[in-house]
Amino acid sequence: MSSATMSAADDARLRRHKAKMDLVELINCKDDALHVIALWATSSSDLGEITILKSAYEDPMMNKNFDCCAWITLTCPFSQTDFIRSIVRQICVNSLQETGEEGKATIGAQVLKMMAATKEDGLACEFKRYLNDRSYLIVLNEIHSIEEWDCIKTCFPNNNKGSRIIVCTEQVEVACLCIGAEDEALVHKKLFADQSLYAFYSKVSQEGRNSTEKGSFPFVVSTGVNSSTHKNILTRTETMATLEESRFIGRGKEKEEIIKLISYKDLQLFRVISLWGMGGIGKTTLVRDIYQSQEISSMFDKRACVTSPPRQENIAKHCSKDERNIYKLNHLGPDDACALFTEKVFKKTVNLDEQYPELVEQAKLILKKCRGLPLAIVTIGGFLASQPKTAFEWRKLNEHISAKLEKNPELETIKAVLMKSYDGLPYYLKACFLYLAIFPEDQQIARQRLVRRWIAEGYSSEVRGKSMEEILDGYFKELISRSMILPSQQSIFSRKGIDSCHVHDLIREIAASKSLDENLVFTLEEGRRLNNQSTMRHLAVSGDWKGDQSEFENIVDLSRVRSLTVFGNWRSFYISDKMRLLRVLDLEGKWDLVDHHLEHIGKLVHLRYLSLREHADIFHLPNSLGNLRQLQTLDISGTSIIKLPRTIIKLTKMQHILAGDIGKRNFNIFDDADEQGTCTSEEAQLNRRDVCTAFCCSILPYYAAGGRYPGGVVVPRGIWKLKALHTLRVVDISGGKAALEDIKSLP
Repeated sequence: MSSATMSAADDARLRRHKAKMDLVELINCKDDALHVIALWATSSSDLGEITILKSAYEDPMMNKNFDCCAWITLTCPFSQTDFIRSIVRQICVNSLQETGEEGKATIGAQVLKMMAATKEDGLACEFKRYLNDRSYLIVLNEIHSIEEWDCIKTCFPNNNKGSRIIVCTEQVEVACLCIGAEDEALVHKKLFADQSLYAFYSKVSQEGRNSTEKGSFPFVVSTGVNSSTHKNILTRTETMATLEESRFIGRGKEKEEIIKLISYKDLQLFRVISLWGMGGIGKTTLVRDIYQSQEISSMFDKRACVTSPPRQENIAKHCSKDERNIYKLNHLGPDDACALFTEKVFKKTVNLDEQYPELVEQAKLILKKCRGLPLAIVTIGGFLASQPKTAFEWRKLNEHISAKLEKNPELETIKAVLMKSYDGLPYYLKACFLYLAIFPEDQQIARQRLVRRWIAEGYSSEVRGKSMEEILDGYFKELISRSMILPSQQSIFSRKGIDSCHVHDLIREIAASKSLDENLVFTLEEGRRLNNQSTMRHLAVSGDWKGDQSEFENIVDLSRVRSLTVFGNWRSFYISDKMRLLRVLDLEGKWDLVDHHLEHIGKLVHLRYLSLREHADIFHLPNSLGNLRQLQTLDISGTSIIKLPRTIIKLTKMQHILAGDIGKRNFNIFDDADEQGTCTSEEAQLNRRDVCTAFCCSILPYYAAGGRYPGGVVVPRGIWKLKALHTLRVVDISGGKAALEDIKSLP
């Protein structure tokens, strides 16, 4: 191991040890009052690895200073009885291990006796009475809300024995409110630079801790004020400074409208006004600003503020029955986003076009990634404020934004907040959300395309009285209501309301990162590699990938791949005998796909979803299509296919046949074939066989019909056998009554 590596490791170890000793010193400070120390970790991964706290808790000094200790991880739903019994068990076990120390050997027996003899309704009182004569150290891991804390704190007496409670939480508001001091402002500072771990606590007495005033302690000290007032309680969450901007840019209109809603007086005695929007959109910042405003302060006799989970649409509708009292906070517009960004970077409003023209292009790319999300704009702007104001530095950020979000402490807040949105998803939505990592940035994703692919993947559980499509349509709407996907286009035809969606760039980074970690999605793109062959379930091929067959077959285990999505540059080896479990083959797009590329499609016997949408150079489907007995969706819209193969009537599980909307005919195909000569290589994009197929299957019938295209596909006799068919669009019935009768016989 190199000396540099040793030095870095030693340095990290020393800093961790120093942080541990600082925490031990804070816990053991000479003050007899009960003190609460709150540790805030910005994500569950940080909270789960608080080795600093664990080592401090296990320090021998703790054992000497406290009569009883316990480390409790809270479970949901919270039960006070189970909570107390868990602490009692730990106190019992710990005390029995201390038989060498006088007085502690008998504690275990006392505790056991108390727990066994006390009834459930009297356990809390007996527990509190037991602790009243002892000093205690309790670590409470994963407190999720101030309501949990309000229930927990009643169990512990302030007995002036120097007891300590350490609260660990992912909610910064909970960390602030657990302290109990009514602070005008609570400053925050990292306890340990390598982890997003912050500490909060109330100022101890001057006699007990003089060094606090001297600043020798790398913890945060908050100045206590009169505890009888709850005025401006939200100012204590200024610890969220990384999530907001000092100047309130771009929200003046929203603030005014919400104050009007609050100020509106009618005959109702009670009203609930709900504000909702995606994580990082600025809900907390806006609410706090309104809460502290003069208009609101003078309007009510009493005020209070409590924390709640991120305010999603269905919760807003449940809380506010009147839609007039539901307010959705949207992303900042381009001008406000740019103003906020430049204010954060330059500490003043600047005109980039005039003052920094060399930065304009990179600034536009940064703001495009932020998509009006204030959290992202402020955090990235704050990071760039300390960097050289050069196009080179800004380009580096744009090119490596994923790595920066993962590793840069100054940007990790973005990921922490957005990860909470992901962590809050129910299990059935997480797989659907991670599936979106298949699609590239800025992709407009059609609702029906996504829902039917989810069906093919088996992402729906059965619900009585509902079809799978109805269930998964509900999942789609729920992801929109949670702001995990954003509606792109309002339908003027569909009863569903929304035709397509897109994913915020930074939310997509979360999906891509999590799906890669869980071996779900991998995208083949130029310059991207995996160290070992992976077992990914979903494989996407980017339009810029230039690898060969060897790389394709070695980068992932093709026998495990369930879906293949190609976004350009077809290669014949994409359809492989190894893809035994492939369910989805999505080739939608306008690139170089031609008929002979589909010769081996019949080998994919487990295929449920096949899309050739928008490929105008596809004129014919092979008869081997009849081998795909599991096929549910066939999308050939925008191709030049005017007749379905006879074998399609074997596909009894088929639900959707989407045809019609024939693409612009390529009458230059003869010239293309002449340019390629007699080349019959599989890699030739258009060979003479393709030309013959096009002429026989499409062009000749077109001219035979007098240059008139009927607008749909001809279906074979026996189409009525497809009993599961739900959608058949669009059909050419010019062939006579027989075809029409077959269609009428469909269920």
